[in-house]
Amino acid sequence: MRKSLMIVLTLVFILPGLLTTVSCTQKKAGVKPTDKGISEADQAALNAKKQQDIEEARIRAEQEQKARMIAEAKERFLTDNVHFAYDSAVLTPIAQNVLNQKADWLRSNPSGNVTIGGHCDERGTIEYNVALGERRAEAAKKHLIDLGIDAGRLEAISYGEEMPIATENNEEAWAQNRRAQFIIK
Repeated sequence: MRKSLMIVLTLVFILPGLLTTVSCTQKKAGVKPTDKGISEADQAALNAKKQQDIEEARIRAEQEQKARMIAEAKERFLTDNVHFAYDSAVLTPIAQNVLNQKADWLRSNPSGNVTIGGHCDERGTIEYNVALGERRAEAAKKHLIDLGIDAGRLEAISYGEEMPIATENNEEAWAQNRRAQFIIK
């Protein structure tokens, strides 16, 4: 009888422990841990955060690209001069194309006001070159106005031969100096 009592007591204490262990194992088996022991909800939150970080990085990259493009367009606007033939203020097709691109920039930058400086090479008298520089600046201004740019945003002035880009005394240098140059105010 003592043996039976021992067996009964052992079963009374061991059986609930075994049942608890099996029950907890089944509960744990229902939760699918990730490779690092993180719950599905935590893993979903981490994935959402990663996606948000990726999206923010993409947006930053797009903004940086747009800023670079705007800076490059502004640089082209400032550095692409309109060139003229000797003793002429007539716009060539190439000059008109440059002005068309400048008009596009001015349309996309409506707050930009511009000074158009007319320049000449060193040949001719000072008075003649000042007058020719004025005609060149006015020709560029008129073309921009014809393209729909508000005249109030444009100022034409002449520098004559006073501000050469190239200082040599040859046709190549003189051709560089016969220009209308643009400055954003």
